[in-house]
Amino acid sequence: MMRIKKRHVSLVRAALLLATFFGGLGGAVAGVINIGNGASGSDPTGTSCSPCDPVLVGSGSNVSIEVQGSASISNKVLLGILIPNNTTDLFGGTNPLGTITLYGAFPGASTGTGSSAFTGTGFGLGSGTATYQGNGFWGAYNTTTNNFLSNFLDSNFNSSNNSTNFVAFDNSLGIPALTNVVDFGVYTIAITTGPLAPAGGKVGLVDIQIPGGLPDGSILVALDDTPDSSTVWTNAGGVNQGNRSVPEPASLTLLGAALLASSLFRRKTRAATPQGART
Repeated sequence: MMRIKKRHVSLVRAALLLATFFGGLGGAVAGVINIGNGASGSDPTGTSCSPCDPVLVGSGSNVSIEVQGSASISNKVLLGILIPNNTTDLFGGTNPLGTITLYGAFPGASTGTGSSAFTGTGFGLGSGTATYQGNGFWGAYNTTTNNFLSNFLDSNFNSSNNSTNFVAFDNSLGIPALTNVVDFGVYTIAITTGPLAPAGGKVGLVDIQIPGGLPDGSILVALDDTPDSSTVWTNAGGVNQGNRSVPEPASLTLLGAALLASSLFRRKTRAATPQGART
């Protein structure tokens, strides 16, 4: 009995170490910001997908940002767009975002509209190695020299936002030009929403139209503007124009297998984990 107990404790400790390393959450119950496929899409909150990081967003012409758990927006939310094989300013100063519709309690009726503009300040931007070049453009995020997006762009992004996962997603699309992508052009856009936070069992949601969509293999990420941003788990969206079935990156599959060994522990603590948070 003592041997079994010690083995169980070891498994629990291993799971906690893995969760802390990959999630960067230190065991705390954090908020979640998900990318979804639009308020009228099949997965607007980015929580009913499989896999969920990245959430598949089709052509990227209609995406959404969902706020749950301890996450909240006081006035603005940051949308980051990573475009594969892009090393120069693709948008040329033209904001690609169109109509922005706000939902204070989703599902439910819209509560207003938002606005957007390129930005190179706020949200912790500039805390990485990248240099802002204007028009929301931060240059090329090189996947061979940079792993975590937090090291390149913004320290508030969690560790799941990394080049290993981004490249694995693009490889899975089966498009020759997206095999082992070396560079992603990185753009940041601030969306003014006013206060948005989960309440009454519902979530805050920002619906974003992007006329013309985005190139295949593009990645979308988001951050809130509140002081707890560093504890918010941000789950990405991935553009797959053909709506192909995308397997979960191998790194996340291995992690899932390791955490499965501590299933008893996870069942006891699952109630404390907000929906959509993945480690």
